[in-house]
Amino acid sequence: MGVEAEYFETRDDYELVKKVLGPEISFTVKKERTFVKNENQEKVFAELLEDFKSDSLPYLERPDFPARFVLSKLADIRKRPHRYRSVSL
Repeated sequence: MGVEAEYFETRDDYELVKKVLGPEISFTVKKERTFVKNENQEKVFAELLEDFKSDSLPYLERPDFPARFVLSKLADIRKRPHRYRSVSL
């Protein structure tokens, strides 16, 4: 999703997020089930897919999701700057 200036209170915040994370940010969800028997693979996949549809999809579909996600990244940059050492803050 794109980093949009309208999400931020100040231009400096917008520029900081773009500098650290770039103009596009990816949202990733990772769910795993280990040691699934071959005969159970389809069932487990169906369960994981249903969990995604019921738990994550409604959250992702919210109109304010992109802004809230990008602002959460700004908060993380401020709270944990050591994670972003490759960029001078």
